[in-house]
Amino acid sequence: MKRCLPMLLLALILTAALAVHCVPAATVYKLWICDGLTGGSATDLDAIHSGTSGVAADALAIVQNIGASGTSEVLFFYYSSGATDTENTATHPYTVVPDDLPANGVWKELSGVSAFGPQ
Repeated sequence: MKRCLPMLLLALILTAALAVHCVPAATVYKLWICDGLTGGSATDLDAIHSGTSGVAADALAIVQNIGASGTSEVLFFYYSSGATDTENTATHPYTVVPDDLPANGVWKELSGVSAFGPQ
């Protein structure tokens, strides 16, 4: 529960920020919460794709990425449906290609925030 609280708080803040942002009434954005970037888990960002998850252009994701050293990053991504970039999780800004390897569509990092690791 201790690890979930920061993610829930960030989700609430981002949701409030999106609510203030003026968008047409017919526009619907999905917000995904993930606990990793890649690796095959159903809770990793690369598991979210148009084939099974129904992700569409400009969807948003919050990822709590815990590194091997125990440091934690909270990362923000948007889905760029027309992009064809290759995957890069070595240097910021990260790009994550969905597991279904679409011809177009990748997750692109908006920003990263370093935080303390799990306690």
